Amino acid sequence: DPECPAVTESIVIGRQLLDDLCQDLVRRSFIACDGVLRAAGLRPPDIDAVFLAGGSTHLPVIQQGVEAYFGHAGRLDFDPIEVVAMGAGLAAG
Repeated sequence: DPECPAVTESIVIGRQLLDDLCQDLVRRSFIACDGVLRAAGLRPPDIDAVFLAGGSTHLPVIQQGVEAYFGHAGRLDFDPIEVVAMGAGLAAG
């Protein structure tokens, strides 16, 4: 953005600030889950496994949100970043 000069300094963001900044996104993702589950006639505890995908799932705030919403920890059986690449490959195929 030409209006914002390049910053060459590092910005340190502590865990609590990062968690606070992510809370609205986490909350909104579970609002979307509410709608999908409602349409399927299910509730969060009805889901046996949640496989986490994408780099943001490395954040503890995301993992804690998944566990709080579904009642059990999300699964990280695969590298969450590789899962995105595999999904993109399947979609492109």
